[in-house]
Amino acid sequence: MLRGNLADFPLVGLLQMLFSTGRGGALVIEPPPLLGSIYVHAGQIVHAQAGELTGARALTLLLGVRRASFRFEAESPPPMATIESGGFQTQARLAEEAQAWQSLRHLPEDWTQVLRVNPKARQGDLPQSEPHLLQSLEGRSIVEVLTREAAGVLEAAQALDGLFAAGWVSAKPRLLLEPTLLVVLALYGSEEGVAYLDEPLYLQWSRQIKQGFHIRIGGHSGAGDLTFIPRPRPNFQSRLGLYEKDLRKYRLVRGTQVEVWPELD
Repeated sequence: MLRGNLADFPLVGLLQMLFSTGRGGALVIEPPPLLGSIYVHAGQIVHAQAGELTGARALTLLLGVRRASFRFEAESPPPMATIESGGFQTQARLAEEAQAWQSLRHLPEDWTQVLRVNPKARQGDLPQSEPHLLQSLEGRSIVEVLTREAAGVLEAAQALDGLFAAGWVSAKPRLLLEPTLLVVLALYGSEEGVAYLDEPLYLQWSRQIKQGFHIRIGGHSGAGDLTFIPRPRPNFQSRLGLYEKDLRKYRLVRGTQVEVWPELD
């Protein structure tokens, strides 16, 4: 069975090899970032699927995946036909779209990463087509944006690449840690931007993450999520300690229950 990783065998080269040998079957791309498949018959692509996408949009998306495991299942029949036979025209299009993906220098290879919008972004400086996209990015993964935007897949990728290049957005790995419910407690002092957690919880997150992290607070009445530098404190179970200045600044009320989770720095 033919198998490997797209980091070593780019997708266009694999497809060209299958075209030249005339082999039929399914080229399966495994997550991350998503499950995809391309069905080849008689030297042509007849069907493609990537997550919820099918046809040409799915094929375009898969051409942008640079690092994922693949395997070829010979003689696997396509469940449907979503791509019309195009012969050399299809091959030329594959090469053209692959080159367009390669020109995107700022879009991360790991599409499972979660997007964060720069809070200093001034939408007035963005092209007219960008503000709406920028508003919808916070907390979404890259692959979610690419598969669900109304614009074409490649167009969405190019827009994201431009936002990364300009510093309007950044991306962080998704942490598989569920938010913890904590009760806000007021601390007296002049510090700002610091939050105190129960020491066992802080140590648990430190062991799981194994690198620097900050915490994000959600579920409050203010606008957007808030980030703080975490510090451990003994005998602080189920509580989140914040200084008075931050309570006033973000309109947080003592005794309020909020969601708290760690994110990589």
